[in-house]
Amino acid sequence: MEALIGVKGRDFVLVSAETSVMNSYLVIKRGDDKFSSLGNIAMTYNGDQGDAFRTAKFVVEDLKYQQIENNLNVTPKVVSTSIQNRIYNQLRRNPLRCSFLVGGVAHYTPELLAVDAYGGMFSEKFIALGMGTYFCYGVLDNIYREDMSIEEALEMIKSCYGVLKNRCAMNIESVVVKVITSTGIEEVTIKL
Repeated sequence: MEALIGVKGRDFVLVSAETSVMNSYLVIKRGDDKFSSLGNIAMTYNGDQGDAFRTAKFVVEDLKYQQIENNLNVTPKVVSTSIQNRIYNQLRRNPLRCSFLVGGVAHYTPELLAVDAYGGMFSEKFIALGMGTYFCYGVLDNIYREDMSIEEALEMIKSCYGVLKNRCAMNIESVVVKVITSTGIEEVTIKL
């Protein structure tokens, strides 16, 4: 019962996740950092904690190795493709029950991508995964504008998690948002 929300602006990307690790109706851990970053790219995950954490660490370490060994230019699309390949290759053997949200700025162009539990990858101007799929798209459709500022996008994400807190049996205490621009990654914590 976790939710990931991402928003792409004109020159920035916001990627957000709540800080609780849940399994069904149980809260396993509070205050967890579900983010991994590689340069100017941030990714977060939901689903089975073990599968998602191991996949994220594997992808980050593999791409660091590829950067050094093969001089690979890592972009959000490259990170998403690596996650997609990892999840897809495990589908018939030991399926990974996790999905990822990847955001970054490559060549001054913001990119927001998602990889689902079946290895499907897609890119949109805003994305909600997990429980956010059921409740947040209405809020995102109504409020989103392509020319919105970072502050407006943060308020929109806060509204989405507010809807989740009111409509679901989710005890969301705080949300971590990674603000990704061409100058770097900044972390913002929203208390609900």
